[in-house]
Amino acid sequence: MVAAALIELKRLHVAQSHGLVDDPSNVVPLRVCWECPKGMKKMSIGLFSSTLSFGFFFSSLLVTIVHKVTGDSDPWLADNLNKGKLYNFLY
Repeated sequence: MVAAALIELKRLHVAQSHGLVDDPSNVVPLRVCWECPKGMKKMSIGLFSSTLSFGFFFSSLLVTIVHKVTGDSDPWLADNLNKGKLYNFLY
C-alpha cells in the first residue's frame, strides 16, 4: 500500500507538470517501468506479472476460505451483494 501511495504521488506530480489535472480524460504519460534501468525492464515486468498473479491466486484462496467458514446461512460473500456482508471481507 505504501508503494502504491508513492507511485500515486509520482503520477500526480507528472499530471501537474504536464497540465493534465483538470481533464480526467487525458492519459498521464507515465510508464509501468518508470523507475527501472533499461537493462532490468524485462525482469521488472516479469516480477510485476508474477506478483500480480500471486495476488490473484491468494485472493481466490482467501475468498474460498471465507466462503467455507461463513457458510451458506450467513455468508459474507453472497451471490446477491445486498444480502452479504462484503464489508466484513474488506476489513
